[in-house]
Amino acid sequence: MEIPQDYKHIDIEWLKNKQAEHNISQEMLGKVVCFDKFQISKLLNSKNPFPADKKAAFYWFFKFLETQKTA
Repeated sequence: MEIPQDYKHIDIEWLKNKQAEHNISQEMLGKVVCFDKFQISKLLNSKNPFPADKKAAFYWFFKFLETQKTA
């Protein structure tokens, strides 16, 4: 599956920066992608790349938050 350009830059570092920027808990991040606490912790501490569907979920979640700030 081809990943859109907007998603290619998403990695653990990007996610952690966005999490801090928006003061989002690990539990909330898990809810965004339907992960429990164990699964989101494993994802955030993994050296493996994110699956494309998770990249999309995080991308659109933070895009939504950022558009709400300007609305």
